[in-house]
Amino acid sequence: MPLLATGSVRLVYDERPGDAGGSLVFVHGAMSNRATFRYQLDHFEGRRRVAFDLRGHGESEVTDDGYEVTNLARDLAAVCDQLGLNHGVVVGHSLGGAAALQYAADHPDRVSGLVLLDSPVLMPPDFAAGVAQLAQAARSPMYDEAINGFMGQFAGSEDRLEIRRQVLSDVARTPKEVVAACLESTAEFDGESAAAAYQKPLMYVSSGPWFTDVGRFRALCPQLVTAQSFGSGHYHQLEVPDQINAFIDRFLEVNSL
Repeated sequence: MPLLATGSVRLVYDERPGDAGGSLVFVHGAMSNRATFRYQLDHFEGRRRVAFDLRGHGESEVTDDGYEVTNLARDLAAVCDQLGLNHGVVVGHSLGGAAALQYAADHPDRVSGLVLLDSPVLMPPDFAAGVAQLAQAARSPMYDEAINGFMGQFAGSEDRLEIRRQVLSDVARTPKEVVAACLESTAEFDGESAAAAYQKPLMYVSSGPWFTDVGRFRALCPQLVTAQSFGSGHYHQLEVPDQINAFIDRFLEVNSL
C-alpha cells in the first residue's frame, strides 16, 4: 500500500511497472476507489500504470474540505509530480473524469491524451438539476434514501451481483460529508472552461446514458471522439472491462500514444 504525502493530504496508490513514456494514470469517481480500475491495471502491460484513491475515498486520508474539482485536479497533479508521470494518458471515471479534464486543462503539456468514462463534464440541464438536488438531499436527513435510490440506478446490473455489492459497499464506506461535497463539486464544475483549454487527443465513453452534452463538448473540443459500451451500467470499466480496454487500446493506437 504505497502512500504519498502531497503536502495537504495523504493519498494511497497502486503502481504497476512499465515504460514511463507510455504511462497511464487512472482516476476513479465519487464514492468509489482505485480498485474500480483493477482490470485496466492488469490489461495494459508494458506501460507504467498508476491508480490512486482520491482524498476521502478508499484508503486515502479524509479531509474536512478540498473536494472541489479544481482541488482534486491539484491532488492529481501532485501525484503525477511525485511519481514523475508528466507525459502520459489520464483515464477518469465519473467525477474522476472531471478532475482529469481540469488537470489536463491546467497542464496541457503534461497530458498526451485523455479518456473520460461516463463523466459529467458538460451536463445536460435536466441532469445538472438532478445532481444539484441530490447534493442538497445529501446534506439533509434524507441522505440514506436519496443516495441509495440514486446509486441503485448506477451500481451495476442485477446479473452482476458481486460488482453491484462492491459498488454499494464502497458508497456505504464513504463518509457522508465527502459524498455531499463531491456531489456539490460535480454540480458546480466549470466544464466548459476546462474543455476549451484542452486540445489534445480526447475520447469520451458512455455506458448508455449521456452524462455530458456531446454537441457542446465537440464544439469546444473538435478532436473529441466518442464511443458507447453495451450491457453494463455506470461502472462499465468493471462490468464490461474487455469493451473499455479495447476502446482505450484503439485510442492509444490511433493517436500513437
